[in-house]
Amino acid sequence: MPNEQLSFSRRHARIVEALNKSVEIFTSHSEETFSEVMSSGLRPVAEAAGLDRVAIYTLLDAQGTMGQVYLWSYGKTAELDKTLIRLPATPTTLMWRETLMRGECINGNVSEMPEEEAVFLRVFGVKAIFFVPFFIRGEFWGIVTLEDHTSYRYFDDDCLYLLRSAACLCTNAYVRHEAELKARDAEDLTRAVTDASPFPYIMFDGDSRPVDCNKAAMRLFNCPDKQFLLDHYWDSFSPELQPDGQNSKAKGTAVVSGTSSQRVLEWMHKSLDGQHIPMENTLTPVTHRGKEYVISFKYDMRGIKRLMDNITLQRELLKTRLEHQELVSDITQSFVSSGAAETLITGAAKKLARYLKASRAVLYCVDYERSESSLAYEWHDKNAPAPVFSFPGLFELLGVLFPATLLDDVSTPSSHCADVAEDPLFSGLADVGVTAFVCAPLYVEGRLWGIMSVEQCGSPREWMGNEVLLISTVASVIAGAIVREIYNKKLEKALDKMTAASQAKGVFLSSMSHEMRTPLNTIMGMATIGRNAPDAERKDYALNKIEDASSHLLGVINDVLDMSKIEANKLELVIADFSFEKMLKKAVNAICLRMEQKQQTFLVQVDGKIPHILAGDDQRLAQVIINLLSNAVKFTPEGGHIRLNARLLAVEDGICTVSVEITDTGIGIAPEDKEKLFRAFEQADVGISRKFGGTGLGLVISRRIVEQMGGDISVESSLGKGSAFTFTFKAARGADSPASLLDASVNWENVSVLAVDDAEEILLYFSEIFRRYGVKCEVASSGGDALQMIAGSGGYDVYFVDWKMPGMDGIELIKRIKSQSAQRGRKSVVIMISATEWALIRAEAEGIGVDSFLMKPLFASDIMDCMNTCLGVGGAAPAQKQHTSVKSGELRGCRILLAEDVEINREIVLALMEDTRAEIDCAENGTDALRLIRENPGKYNIVFMDMQMPEMDGLEATRRIRAGMRDRDIPIIAMTANVFKEDIEKCLAAGMNDHIGKPVDLAEIIQKVRKYWAR
Repeated sequence: MPNEQLSFSRRHARIVEALNKSVEIFTSHSEETFSEVMSSGLRPVAEAAGLDRVAIYTLLDAQGTMGQVYLWSYGKTAELDKTLIRLPATPTTLMWRETLMRGECINGNVSEMPEEEAVFLRVFGVKAIFFVPFFIRGEFWGIVTLEDHTSYRYFDDDCLYLLRSAACLCTNAYVRHEAELKARDAEDLTRAVTDASPFPYIMFDGDSRPVDCNKAAMRLFNCPDKQFLLDHYWDSFSPELQPDGQNSKAKGTAVVSGTSSQRVLEWMHKSLDGQHIPMENTLTPVTHRGKEYVISFKYDMRGIKRLMDNITLQRELLKTRLEHQELVSDITQSFVSSGAAETLITGAAKKLARYLKASRAVLYCVDYERSESSLAYEWHDKNAPAPVFSFPGLFELLGVLFPATLLDDVSTPSSHCADVAEDPLFSGLADVGVTAFVCAPLYVEGRLWGIMSVEQCGSPREWMGNEVLLISTVASVIAGAIVREIYNKKLEKALDKMTAASQAKGVFLSSMSHEMRTPLNTIMGMATIGRNAPDAERKDYALNKIEDASSHLLGVINDVLDMSKIEANKLELVIADFSFEKMLKKAVNAICLRMEQKQQTFLVQVDGKIPHILAGDDQRLAQVIINLLSNAVKFTPEGGHIRLNARLLAVEDGICTVSVEITDTGIGIAPEDKEKLFRAFEQADVGISRKFGGTGLGLVISRRIVEQMGGDISVESSLGKGSAFTFTFKAARGADSPASLLDASVNWENVSVLAVDDAEEILLYFSEIFRRYGVKCEVASSGGDALQMIAGSGGYDVYFVDWKMPGMDGIELIKRIKSQSAQRGRKSVVIMISATEWALIRAEAEGIGVDSFLMKPLFASDIMDCMNTCLGVGGAAPAQKQHTSVKSGELRGCRILLAEDVEINREIVLALMEDTRAEIDCAENGTDALRLIRENPGKYNIVFMDMQMPEMDGLEATRRIRAGMRDRDIPIIAMTANVFKEDIEKCLAAGMNDHIGKPVDLAEIIQKVRKYWAR
């Protein structure tokens, strides 16, 4: 607590104590004289307030003349100042009188007063003075001056009301004394004086019966009938019992009859309207004409009682306020110290509840996303029930009591209830042990974080206003602590994230160095080996290794480029219609060879409800699937199983939501490592990249692609049991053709099919596909079962037979099928299915009469195309031919202009295109390309134009070609290593028809030539 506040509190308490002593002296009933009472009564206040003199002045006549009637000086009653017995009517005294008659006090520092006022007061040695007016029944009676002859000062505001109280006590004592003197000294004028007196009295005879009263008594008791007051004094104007429990009439008559000398006592009276009035009664025995009487002068003590009650209340309020400040300061200081937030907040709740003697203090937090509230911190007394974690209706109740957000100009609200059983809104709280409560909200950054509730269990409780204010104050302190804790956690989290990101990028750079240097080392090493190889076989071996390493290096670079697009927020989708199944086949074909090398079983199952044509970015979608399949192959041991399931989840407003799930039986992922999978530059374990390779970017890129397609990606995995990656995406339904995959010229209802495979999933897939298209299909899981079914049915029209099966393999089964079909004279089609390359089994398969071949994994369109070919017009088709990307001499007659400034790039394209027999001219920059076209109008069928070249780049050269030349319509294909969308848009804006990325791929060059070469 600040020194100033402590000093004020002590001084305030000292003055209050002094005033209490003065009140006791003035209201006591000692036998001291008036002078002694005044001397001792004023002394405590004078000493506490630093007073040297106290004087009373009253009106002397109707003209407003005032004079001094009492003087207390330096600790005792003193003789009146002769010069002030009748105040001179100077401008200063008249001005003071007018101010005081308006009820205003004057607090004067003589050193700062106007000169005419200061001169008047200096004559009497006054340095500081406080004038207090006194009124009786609303009329100005006089003034009291409280004077300091020692120090120049103003009396402090914090104690002025106490000095007024002292002045009131002093004046009341003087007035009461004067009244008593007049009553004793002027018996013959008793009636006139008493009727005019503001102080009421009752006169009793020797039998304690009231025989007379004055008008003031009639006003006091609110009784206009004097006789009624006298006749019913004991039964109507005093309560039945006094505060000490004695009967009023019995005690009163005994007191009056036992009064032989003047005595003073307190008595509780009652007015005619029932209001209780505490009074000080001065009982004075008198003898008049030989008869004994007792006169009871009554002084209404309600003002004194109110004053004393107010002093007591102020003292208690000050004490309570100081205690509250100490508690809040203690709680605030605890939050400044170090320690766990939970311990500090719980400790603050405990201190508050114990101070208020409450059963418990709880803090509930609000979760707007889940629409629920739950217990965050709590303390409860050992005799009170523990608070529940949450209960129905709490979230809704808090929504009614407090706004979700608080405006800057709105004060923090609070809510309290003395008895929840009396309020329907809170009646449900009784079920969780609450009987009464005060609830204060906790706002963090203007939003409702939760509430703090101080609760009473077992009995109702009326909450004081200062208690509610204290709880709200502590709630604000705790809210500040919660804000600090939130920011600390955010700071720690951000720091941890930055540290982890820095470490992850360091590991990533190390991994990338390994990933890029390894294939580069292979390329350089194999180039040396190939150059020095003595035979063609050894050179081919080296070239194959160089090709594999180059492909791997290109994949690494593509991943890094895609990640750079993501980091720059430039990864965008190109929307176009595509065949979902063809996209899947393209992705699967890119992975199948690696699966075959590891002898892994792979199954694809596609929901027939997925539209054949969708609108989306099929290349990015295939990239995601290839990434996931590559990981599945990489982390699944030899002989493991991999499965791809695609199904339609929903169709809404023409938008399809498709789910793709890829499962494997690989090494699995630990639960704590799952979150790392989708973070940039991280893998589940550093050892993973060392053992299996990879950049760790594939899943990050996949996640961003999926999110841009309106979906999400997740993983379920267990160590040693494999993983299941699932992603969804949204795509519009494309311009799909409703035609069936089966040839309508064939009566498929009469066609019977037998599928033979030892894999149950393959058999289920065949059954589902043929059921979807209305074709009868039966399945067998072995060669023996197949032969038994053939014997029982007489044979089938089409057989799908797996090449590799336990027991009787596909070759042996097909031999028997062909033999039995020949014996029955029935022509049947046999289609071999296998995950093995056709080239490896082709000779043996064709030798036993296999009609066609399907490579696993199987797709519905491949199965139906094979069926159409084998059973359609033209009879059985030969077995599947190997795909060749380029035919020798295919581009004979095509004249191409290649604009490329890098010689090695020109040599590569020329070498790749050599077998096509295309005629190729070269230009080293845009200027040469423009010149060759102008000098040879109509010569070139197509131009491959590099974007970045010296002298004139490809964009400017294209713009000039399009600007009015004869060959302005010639197809121009950009060749660029910049594959960002804006780079492609620049090419098209300059007038180019298409683009291919570097490093160039022969298949892609051929595909572009085929597309744009008009033969």
